[in-house]
Formats: sequence, C-alpha cells, structure tokens
Amino acid sequence: MTTTPLPPHRGTAPLARRPPAKTPTRRVETGPLTSPSPAEASELLALGTWAAAWQVAWPLVVTTALSVGNGLVDTWIAGDIGPVAQATVGLTLQVVLMINAIMAAVGMGCQVFVARHVGAGDWYRAARAAQQSIMCAVALSLVVLVPVVTLAPAFYAAMGASPAVIHEGSTYLRLLMLGLIPMNLGVLLTSVFKARGKTIAKLLPTCVESAVWLAGSLALGWGLGWGLPGLALAFVLGKVAGGWMAWRAFRRSALGRQVRGPWRPDLACMSRMLRVGAPTGLQNVLRNLARMAVYAILAFAALPADAMAAYAIGFRLESAVYLPLMALGIAAATLVGQHLGAGRPERAAEAGRAIAFMAVGAATLAGVALWLAADPIASAFTVDPLVWAWTVDLLRALAAGLPFLAVGTVLSGALQGAGETEPPMLFTLGSQLGVGIPLAYALSWSWGWGPTGVWWAITAGTVVQAALVTWWYVRGSWRRRAI
Repeated sequence: MTTTPLPPHRGTAPLARRPPAKTPTRRVETGPLTSPSPAEASELLALGTWAAAWQVAWPLVVTTALSVGNGLVDTWIAGDIGPVAQATVGLTLQVVLMINAIMAAVGMGCQVFVARHVGAGDWYRAARAAQQSIMCAVALSLVVLVPVVTLAPAFYAAMGASPAVIHEGSTYLRLLMLGLIPMNLGVLLTSVFKARGKTIAKLLPTCVESAVWLAGSLALGWGLGWGLPGLALAFVLGKVAGGWMAWRAFRRSALGRQVRGPWRPDLACMSRMLRVGAPTGLQNVLRNLARMAVYAILAFAALPADAMAAYAIGFRLESAVYLPLMALGIAAATLVGQHLGAGRPERAAEAGRAIAFMAVGAATLAGVALWLAADPIASAFTVDPLVWAWTVDLLRALAAGLPFLAVGTVLSGALQGAGETEPPMLFTLGSQLGVGIPLAYALSWSWGWGPTGVWWAITAGTVVQAALVTWWYVRGSWRRRAI
C-alpha cells in the first residue's frame, strides 16, 4: 500500500528542509599528531628477557655508581675532617633519602602508568602521565622545602645526634636544600626513562652532574678547606647541572615530543598515579625510618660518634654493592609493566622470575667478595681502630644478607611494576620495623653484642622480607591488577 504525500497548505510556501541543528561541541583531547613507529614502541618487548633486562639495567648501574661514587668521596673528605663531620654526612644522608622516599610516590606512580601505556601503544596517555608527574614533583618539592629547612635541628636530635652534629648538620642540610627542586626533577625524569625502557637517556645528564659534583667537592670541600659547606655547595651545583641536562634529554626524546598544549594540572590524573605510587613512597619512608632508628639505637653506645661513623661508612658501601640489584629490580618493574599493558601476564611473570635468578647469582658473588675483602675496604675509609672494627663486622653482616636482599629487591620491583605496591610496603613494615629494629635493640643491649648485634639484626630483617615478597609473588594475584 502506497501513500500520497499531502500537498502544502494553500497560500503558504512549501516547507523547506532545514539543515540539521548544530549540537554544541566540547573540545576533546586527542592523541599526538605523530607517534613513534610500531617497531620503536615494541622494541623492549621484542627482546628476550635477559637482553631487555640488560638494556634497562646497565645504564642504571653506571649512573647510580657515579652518584654513589660522589657520595663515597664526600664520606672520605668528611672522614678526613673528623668523626663528627663523618657522622653528620651519614645522618644527613638519611634525611635526603627520606625526601627521596616521599618523591618515590610520584616516581613509582609515573613509572607504572607510563610503562602500562607504552606497552599498550597509547603514547598520548603515556606522555600525559609524564607531564602530570613532572608538575606534581615540582609542587611536592615546594611543599617539602619549608618544614625541612625550619625543622632541621629536630631531625638530627630525633636520631640521637650530639650537639656538635646537630649544629654542623643543620647548616649542611639547609645548604643542600638549595638543590631540592632540580634533584627531584632529575629523580622524576629518571622514572620516565625507566618506564620507557630508555634508561640510557639519563647517562649523559648523570655524567655531567657527577663531574660537577666531584670537582666541586674536591675544590671547595677539600682543596679550599670549606669543609661541609663546600661539600653541600658542590652537591647543589651538580644537581642543577644534572637536572637541566635531564630536562633537555626528556624534551628531545620520543615520549617528550608527544607532550604538547598548556601545562595545566589534572588533579584526577595526579590522584590516580599517587594512589598507585603512595605505598611505594610509604615503603621507602618506613625503610628510612628504620635506618634512623638504627642511629637512635647506636646513640646508646659507649662511643656513639664512632658507631655512627661505622654505620655511615657501611651504608655507603652497601649502596655500591646494591647497585646491580637495584637496577635489575627496576628492569623487572619496567618489563612487568609493559608486558601487562600488552596483555601478556605470563610473559610478565616469566620476566620477574628470570631477573630474580640473575640477581641472586650476582649478589652471591658480591657477598663472597665483600666478606673476604672487608678488612682492607674498611681500612680505606677510616684510621680509627674502633670504627674500623665495627665497619668490618657490618660489612660481613651485609655480605651474608646480599642474596636475600637480591630476591626481595627484584620481586618487589616486579610487583610494583604491576601496580601491586601495597604488599611490598606492608612487608617492609613487618620485616624491618617489626623484626629488625626490636631485634637490634635486644641483641645490642639486652644480649650485650653492642653495634655488632645491630648489624646482624638488619640482616635478619632482610631475610624475613625476602621470604614474604617471594610468597606473595608466587601467589600470582598481581597478574590481574588493574590500574
């Protein structure tokens, strides 16, 4: 059945077809005009686990070795000044590490999101996450700066420092804070490079930073005899130079070129990243609180300055041995994050296991070498016989725990790369503050072992943490973690 259309009303013109009404539009953010090629985007995942881990890890070993080397030079110069200066450098390092621990919340959130988006091929969101992380890092630096400068003496007093160390340390710390923003910017950009799998981009900035820092330490702190203020100014100059070079490297990178448009804070994006990264920041805070608690326990020693000096030396040396383990943990985080972003959880689990075995082998060899060479290594950093004896005991306790430290570091990195940041934080709380510190107090004073009891309690806490992290990793629930 057909119908005849009705004629128009008589005396009126035919109804004209109106164009469709324009609906109001809102600006929708789109991706970048150009993206890296598929070959470049999948470069890291296309490699085997060992090759990918090596590509991520070796630049981190070199860059961190340079930073630790500068720290060892500062410790050596401080030792030439005296035990008070050496204890001041060691205690101040704990405060700086506490600040870095807070920044780790931003850095880990950035690394998790950027790695996931890169693995999924979503370069716009990866660049967006990097941009918001940079703004968050700068803002957080400004928030941290005021209380650190005003409460500097309280930090040293809380760690049981002597009046001389409190006086020297307050000035030293306040001078160091001049480099807080460039230092934190460099830390954040390193997280971006880690997530991308392009850690080699941080190599040149770190070389420049280390060269400026080293030259300044030798010239100002040692050559001109400015002491701790000279070392602090050298640190600031190095961080400014390194932060500027890292920023240039980021803007010229494939990911940095995707950042366009105004730099406006996106509080929702920042909040998501901080929710993922906050447990890692808290984990690092707990770890540094444990170190500060060690200093507080050592304050009860018969010669506290000597005990603290031994711990400062041992901590610096442990940082050097820890380098390859830290780098492999970051490689595990990067590979796990990118594999999960690409929808390959089995490959993610395989990558974590393979890197953990690699780390245990390297740590075992390093532990044997450290145990055998403890005497001459300690002699290179102190001439005080009591400080030397306690340093040797500390190095051997650390050597015994290195294989366990390797397992805990790598598998914690793998879990964090998956966005599973809460369990490693809880395991740090239980093993170090729940086991290590109470045991340190019991062994050192209740059982009369002195500082040597503190050293072996630290190792016991490391063993407990490795067992807990391994158990959680084997459970496998982290493979289904959504961010």
